[in-house]
Amino acid sequence: MFSGCTRDPIKEVLNNADGIPQQEKDRTVNWYKTKPELSKEIRSTCDIDTTKYFQRDDCINAKAAMNLILIESYTDPTAIPQGTSVIKQWGLKGLNAVKNMAQSILILVVVSS
Repeated sequence: MFSGCTRDPIKEVLNNADGIPQQEKDRTVNWYKTKPELSKEIRSTCDIDTTKYFQRDDCINAKAAMNLILIESYTDPTAIPQGTSVIKQWGLKGLNAVKNMAQSILILVVVSS
């Protein structure tokens, strides 16, 4: 007998990890940022089928978190006092800008594929 259930590799990754919020809305960019290894795993899973998963909040948030981690690791010594992260200067507005940028990049990748 055929079952209507389909395999969801993103849920499988989340189910195999500890301390995962049950609600997708609670798995924010900031939450994923505190879980870089999980973010990498989710990003890799999302990249398996970008046309299917590019709009999933978990994919967007995990990728945005990875981008934020990268951005925070760099500073511009001419614009920002030494040792101050870029995101501290940008605040929440910058966080949302990075999330929007990540969404745009995902859309461009899918459209150009």
